[in-house]
Amino acid sequence: MWLACCAATRPDDGSFTDAASLEALDLSSNQLTSVPTNLPRRLRKLTLRHNDILHVPAFSFRHLRPGLQSLQLSHNHLSDGSADRASFVGTYRSMSELLLDNNRLEEVPPFIRQFKSLKMLRLDNNHIRAVRRWGICHPRNPGSMLAAVHLENNRLQVDRIPADTFSCLIDAQGLVLYPQQGQSNS
Repeated sequence: MWLACCAATRPDDGSFTDAASLEALDLSSNQLTSVPTNLPRRLRKLTLRHNDILHVPAFSFRHLRPGLQSLQLSHNHLSDGSADRASFVGTYRSMSELLLDNNRLEEVPPFIRQFKSLKMLRLDNNHIRAVRRWGICHPRNPGSMLAAVHLENNRLQVDRIPADTFSCLIDAQGLVLYPQQGQSNS
């Protein structure tokens, strides 16, 4: 079952927790300031685009079974520190799509490399200035499924990114780095 919701329903009032068969929920454009915590247990896809989200609370997704597969947080107000490793407990083995584009991030969130099933990562249109060597891929996490990483329209100096930063990407064509803000494509 899929549900798109309007501003008339408050997602934190528990109105969705009893929806046993709900697998996809779209709460876009609802002026939410935080990711709801009382989500349906069987939820697999959560869309929260075009809100005012500033924070992803710790353990928001821990109760979900079999686990969230897609989280779309595009066009919000997330910045560094808006979420930490505990925010995504319960999703590290199930998440395949994480969209954090069009936010206010200045660095790649440090928990990104913890996702074991991630295939699509969008971090474009933020304020990211650098990507740390093991910020996305770590040599102790073999068997990556990561097929696409979008980092275009940030503030990166692409020539300063260490060569093995994206070594876990299963297809080099899935890496999008250009254009960058205030720089030419050369």
